[in-house]
Amino acid sequence: MRRRAARPLFFIDLAMPRNIAPEVAHLANVFLYNLDDLAKIAAENLALREAEIHRVRALLADKAAAFVATGGAAHRRKPHRGVSRARVSSRRPGEPGPARRPAAPS
Repeated sequence: MRRRAARPLFFIDLAMPRNIAPEVAHLANVFLYNLDDLAKIAAENLALREAEIHRVRALLADKAAAFVATGGAAHRRKPHRGVSRARVSSRRPGEPGPARRPAAPS
C-alpha cells in the first residue's frame, strides 16, 4: 500500500456471499462497493430519471398548447422545393436552367 499511497483502489464485490471483508473499506484510499451499494445507486438514478419524466411531460404539454394556440403558424416553413422554384421562375426567358447529371446507363 505504500507504493500506492496517492492512487485509490476500487473494489466491487459481486459475489454472494461476499468475498471481500467489509473492513477493507476502512483502509486509506480504498473504496469498496458490493451488490447492495450498486442496487442503491441504481434506485437513486431511477428516481432521478422518473422525476425528469414529470418535468418533461409538463414542458411538452406547454409547448403543445402554444403550438395549438398559434395554429402551428410559427412552426411552418417553406419547403426547399418552393425556394428552388422561386429561383427557377426568376430566370429571364431564354436563360439556361441548372446543369443536370446525365441519366445512368441502364
